Amino acid sequence: ELKVKCPKQNLGCLWQGELGTLEKHLDPVHGDCTADVPCKYNCGRKFPVGSLDDHYRTCDKRPYTCGHCLGFSSTYAEVTGVHCLTCPRYPIRCPNGCLAMIQRRNIQKHNSKCRLAVNCRYEFAGCTTKLGQSAMEQHLQENTAQHLGMVEEAYRRLTLACDRDADKYREEVRSKDQEIRRLQDKLERSNQHSKTLEREVKSLENEMEELEEYDDSDSDNFPTTLPKQLVLNDFYDLQESEEKWYSPPFYVEGYKLCL
Repeated sequence: ELKVKCPKQNLGCLWQGELGTLEKHLDPVHGDCTADVPCKYNCGRKFPVGSLDDHYRTCDKRPYTCGHCLGFSSTYAEVTGVHCLTCPRYPIRCPNGCLAMIQRRNIQKHNSKCRLAVNCRYEFAGCTTKLGQSAMEQHLQENTAQHLGMVEEAYRRLTLACDRDADKYREEVRSKDQEIRRLQDKLERSNQHSKTLEREVKSLENEMEELEEYDDSDSDNFPTTLPKQLVLNDFYDLQESEEKWYSPPFYVEGYKLCL
């Protein structure tokens, strides 16, 4: 049988054997070649042919796809050492300390329900951040300028709202003042009308007293009290009231009349 040397003798393998056993010698799994072969993933290391498969399974430069987002592929070292720090689906522990494991993209949603999270002290100004106590202190330090802007905007909105309310209340006050003056005028007219009625009632009472002095049993003795002149007091007030009005009553031949 023809004797041959290992073709990788220049890489350090000193094997010599029959030609028919060369293929078995070079087998990457079961072979016994001791030549140092560089890693095919260019990690910079060399291994004997028989050890390459073991190295390929753990090489930091081997192709690797993120098992969380399934959308990023690179080397194992980059995926596990760099990409995992920003991967939106990578599970991280709750920053508030409740020990829950949450996908990075769901942290804000978790914070809204986390039993250890607190609202930002600038919530009144519009900040919706909710974090654990330690993370909240960092949030306040890093967002001082943003919070100041929120407070200024909240103050501006509050001032505008107060101005609108003040204008509304001033208009209501003016309307009420006008209504009060209208009612006062109406009350004054009513008082004047009442005084007029009181005078008329007094006049009628006096006439009744005069008529009661006559003897009702003798109709021939009824006087004729037709006045020579009728005077209508407060004519303009009566005209504005749109009410029916009559003259004081008088007697003619025993009949009681009024105009």
